[in-house]
Amino acid sequence: MTDAGAWSTIKRLACGDRTRMVEILRSSDGRFRYDVLRWQRYYAPSPADAGPVEGGLWGGTQSGSYSTAEAAERDALAANLWLKD
Repeated sequence: MTDAGAWSTIKRLACGDRTRMVEILRSSDGRFRYDVLRWQRYYAPSPADAGPVEGGLWGGTQSGSYSTAEAAERDALAANLWLKD
């Protein structure tokens, strides 16, 4: 049985300095969305973490659902002007 909530990355769009990125994702049921990721040097550990967590790209904004990858990418480009840098 396929997990209806499973998403896989099909494309990544990064700004010039790679501190921000948009991922276009596809769900197991054929829907699409985009996630905006931003570089963060450090975040406070949760009780499940062994200690401080070092920098990386972390999720920020998640779009709604789209019927095509092209529609998700078009809206991601329009909403995140830094992608055109």
